Formats: sequence, C-alpha cells, structure tokens
Amino acid sequence: MHGVFWVDGAPDVSKLESESEEKLSEVLDYFSGLICAVNPNPDVASPDSHPCRRDYNLITDFEEDLSQLLNEVQRHTRCSPRYCIRNNKCRYKFPREMQENSTLQKNEEKQEFEFLPARNDPLLNKFNKFMIQLWRANMDISPVISKRALVAYLTKYISKCEVSSPAYESILQSIMKTVDEDTQAKKVIQKLYMKSCAERDISAQEVCHSLSGCKLYNAGGRKFINISFSKLEWVPIDNEDEHENSKQNVFEKYKNRPENLEDMSLHKCVRKYNMRTWTKVKKENILCIYPSYKKENGEIFFRQQCLLHLPWREETQFITNDNEEWEHVYLASGIGTDHEQRQLDFNGGEDEDEQCDDDLDYINDDDGEIEEWMAASMLGPRCKLPNIDLGNRQEDLEYDWTKSYDNYKQYGSINVFAGFIETKKKDEVNTIKTTKNMNVKLSREQQMVINTVKEQIRALQGNIDKPEDMVKRIIVQGKAGTFHFSLIL
Repeated sequence: MHGVFWVDGAPDVSKLESESEEKLSEVLDYFSGLICAVNPNPDVASPDSHPCRRDYNLITDFEEDLSQLLNEVQRHTRCSPRYCIRNNKCRYKFPREMQENSTLQKNEEKQEFEFLPARNDPLLNKFNKFMIQLWRANMDISPVISKRALVAYLTKYISKCEVSSPAYESILQSIMKTVDEDTQAKKVIQKLYMKSCAERDISAQEVCHSLSGCKLYNAGGRKFINISFSKLEWVPIDNEDEHENSKQNVFEKYKNRPENLEDMSLHKCVRKYNMRTWTKVKKENILCIYPSYKKENGEIFFRQQCLLHLPWREETQFITNDNEEWEHVYLASGIGTDHEQRQLDFNGGEDEDEQCDDDLDYINDDDGEIEEWMAASMLGPRCKLPNIDLGNRQEDLEYDWTKSYDNYKQYGSINVFAGFIETKKKDEVNTIKTTKNMNVKLSREQQMVINTVKEQIRALQGNIDKPEDMVKRIIVQGKAGTFHFSLIL
C-alpha cells in the first residue's frame, strides 16, 4: 500500500527551521494524533483465527483487536541478510528506542526535522489506528515534513524498475530457507502464492528501453549534484543547501573553497567533496551538467570546459582583454588534447574502472547475484563485468533477427526510416474529423468526469461565473474498465 495523502487542515511545515516553539508544538500535537507506535496491550492473547480475516463491522472490542493485529502484522520480528541486513545493520533501523511521548527532532545528517512517534515496542512499525484496523494488513505511515522527503519518495517509486518473476521452483526454495521444519505445508503454500503474486515481470517500456541501447542507471549509493551553466545564480534543490541561511550555488561555494584546494578544479571538487563541510565523500558524487554543450556550440562550450576543469576564483581571471576568446584559453590549457579529461562529462570521473567495480560490489552486496539487466546497466568502455550468457544462449543464436526486416522493405532503407516520422508529419493534411455520438452507457463516475471537462471548456470560453471554484484537475486511477478518481480544486 503506497501513496501520498494530502490532509485538510494540516499545519504548514514548509518553514519549520524558523518557526517558534509554539508552532513546533502545534505541528507535533497534530501528527501525534495521527501516528504512533504504541501497542495498547502487547501481551494480549493470540486469537483463534487470524486477525486479518475478521470483518471490521463485526468487531466488538477494538482495543483487543488492534493489539492482536499489531502483534501479527506490524512488528519487525526477524532480520536477515536476504531481507533487511545491509552492512551489518537493519535498513529499517530496528530495534528503535522507546519513548513515552512523540517528538520532533532535527536529523543532523540530513539537516531536517523528523517525527519520532511515542513507542512502547522497539520492533513495532508506525501506524494509524483507524487505517490499520480498516486495512487489516501491514502498513507504514510517516508525515512528510520536508521537500527533500517528498521528492525522494516520489522519485523512488517513479524510477523503481521492474524485475522478472522467478520460477515457482526458485520461489519455493527461497521460502524453505526461511521456515522451520515443523511449519505446516499450508503456510508454505500460502507464502508461495503471496510471493508469486507480489513479483512483477519486466515491462514493455523497459524492454524497449534496453533494446534501444539506452542505459539503465544505478547510482551505487552516490549522490547526484546538479550544475547549471544556463544561469550562474541557479540554486539546486539539495537537502544540504536547503537549510542554510545563505543559499549559495555550486559556483559560489567553489569560489570560497579552502586554500588547500586552491589547485583543484570545480569538476573534481564537486565529485570528491561535500561542499557544505568540505570533507571527502566516501563514494564520489555524480555530476549532472546542464546544458550539455558540444564543440559546435562554440564559445559557450569552451567557457564551460574551462570553468569545469581549470582552477579559478573569479571568471574574469581567464579573459584579460576584450579580444581574447574562451577557445584560446581552452587550447592553451591543454584540456582539448587530454582524452580522459574530455571524457569526464560523460563517464563521471577518470577512475572509471574503479567506479564500475564499486557498482558491481554494491549490486553483489545488495542482492547476492547479478541479473542480466544489472550487468547491462554497468557497461562501459573499460568496465570489468562477469561472464554472462546474454546473446549466446541457444534461443538467441537460433532466432532469425533479420526476419522482421521484410515487413518494412516497402518504406526504403534505414536512412529513410531516420526521418520517417518527420516526413509523415509534413505530408499529413490537417482535416477536421467529425464523429457521431456512440450509444455508450456511462457509469456515474465516467459521467462526472465528462461533465467536469465540459465545465472546464466553458470556463476557458468565459461562460462560467466563478471559474476559481471550478475543479482544476482530475486524477484517474484504475484498469480493466474500473477506476477511481480524485477531484483537485
């Protein structure tokens, strides 16, 4: 169960750093009423039947039901390397410290506030009383009280890749390693069904992505740092910068770097150091440079390369007179003749072999084995990869990869295909097509969506009295002919 919920009447948490103690207390009281980690009766007797099977409408003792439900589905009872152990630590941070009251504490590492609920069980996950008794299954709930947390959550699930479903035999073998010898066969079969339903196959989009030669990225625990050359005053959205009083962008921080880094270029500083504390990072940062200029862009390309790869304090130190050009500085510095230096923008660093090895180590530590798509995502000109059979399997060798070419001979050579879409656009004649209304019976929700869209059209035409009261967006969710939707004012 995943989702981000906006709650009416919630306090403003966008400026907690500068809020008064009274305001912080108001925020704490609000979230304390929604989220906790307190089991009202940890020693409650186990029920005869599984608490998840109960009908919510038939429950009479809600406190007993809640305790039984928490004990069954909400406790982190077992840590294992196959599930949550990373670097000899539980990635969910269990067990956690118990506390009588909820608190708002500032995380020194992330430099932002986090909500810690009241807790009487070190292994109990956070929950909302009403939601978990209605949902009747495991849940996790946290208040979003920072931009970084919201962006990180959305990015995680937007970019989450799908993996191929393992065979039943493999699933069963993995289950047998986690159960005791006296475990009932019925429970093992239930686990088998649960795991087979939970896994997902590789989507058509990812297949097309891979066949097109696009890279599949894995940061391996590194941070992404943005550098924009379109505006030197640009300030990145970065959790380390967000809470500083004087918001400095990457260029300003580089200008004010410590004297011991006087001879280090901007590119190396950003990769190797935390520019807030000027301490070396354990894993080099990954640079995202915008825009990505090329030599044919002329002076803006040469300027970008000089500012990236030559040490400087002020930009004016490179151009001393009006007739001097950035190209001259670029060629005189030797940047253009150093192949590895010229590749820095594309491979993220001169130590590519070392970085590739780190990435493979990260994958091995995390999953225990390298899948084919993981190996493909790390391909590079000097990357060391384990031997895999992708492309050399019998089904790959016997398949006629040129067979589909016959279907497209009518369109011409591959050069014609390169501009096929643009040519079709130019040849297309814009015509107004009219369609007859089909005799379709709409559901109540579908009719509401159509009415809302018609109301929006009337508002754009100026035929509505109060356009500010109009529904602005409709979020439609669902498949197979059924859907849920939300109206957002």
